[in-house]
Amino acid sequence: MTTSLVTGANGFIGRHLTNFLLSRGDRVIEVVNEPHDDFVSLHATKADLKFGDENRYRVPVDILDSAKIKAVISEFRPDEVYHLAGQSSPNVSWAQPAQTMRVNYEGSINILQGVLEAKLNSAIVMASSSSIYAQNSVSSAIDEKSKCEPSTPYGISKLAVDHLANIYNKAYGLRVFNARPFFLIGAMKVGDVCSDWARNIVSIERGNSQALFIGRINGVVRDFLSIHDGVRGLALIASEGSVGESYNICSGSGAALSDVLEILIKSSTTTVKVSMDESKIRPVEELIKVGDNKKLKSLGWSQTISIEKSLKEILEYWRAH
Repeated sequence: MTTSLVTGANGFIGRHLTNFLLSRGDRVIEVVNEPHDDFVSLHATKADLKFGDENRYRVPVDILDSAKIKAVISEFRPDEVYHLAGQSSPNVSWAQPAQTMRVNYEGSINILQGVLEAKLNSAIVMASSSSIYAQNSVSSAIDEKSKCEPSTPYGISKLAVDHLANIYNKAYGLRVFNARPFFLIGAMKVGDVCSDWARNIVSIERGNSQALFIGRINGVVRDFLSIHDGVRGLALIASEGSVGESYNICSGSGAALSDVLEILIKSSTTTVKVSMDESKIRPVEELIKVGDNKKLKSLGWSQTISIEKSLKEILEYWRAH
């Protein structure tokens, strides 16, 4: 049985990845940043930490707590490590640039050092981001060798993590892989454009809002991919990827935000009035970001869920909640 450790397991990607790994029969160690007195001493047994079914353990640890992170890795000795924990919002990074860098960079060091000091041969998938890349033109998708030029403090922090992973691979031989997700969407996500719009539309359907408030959409193109396809990609990188390599996780095609808006509005049960909200415009806005997924496809991956199906899933999630 594969033992997989997932940091940030209570986040959007982490929750979906945990469910996927459990469904394929893994024993999953969920590292989450939430209070738990029993683990403070570092002496809690595995039985104390069980959460739900037999092969699922929830371990409350702050990713910045180096000693506890190392203790968890040493205790469970995972075959695969998925490091997803961190400050994941480009918008928040403008308000908290120093904290974003600390959490994302220092937290990553703790994971790498934990595996190194435990002398494990774990496959380590580090969550980088498409935010490290310079924006592209409509005619050229971004591949893994494209220019890196982050436009947010968040992107800078992820580029630093990307380089850090490469250094640990070259210096210590750690089996590290950089996963670079583009715009993963789906149920349970908050704070992204698709979820915000869907949630706003559901509020209109219920009579609680008068309009759908949006930022700039003209000329903005994004590479959206279902979270279900995304987590399959993460797992495939761990099992089939080449050590030290980076992999885009993306659909390989762009969707204009205006088209996304149209799909959501057409899927609504009521008339939706659209209104501009200046507060939603970012200090620096990347117009076009579309990825090249040929490298991930070479591992045997393929997209199975359309953007239309993903957007309807998001709407249904907010209607249910």
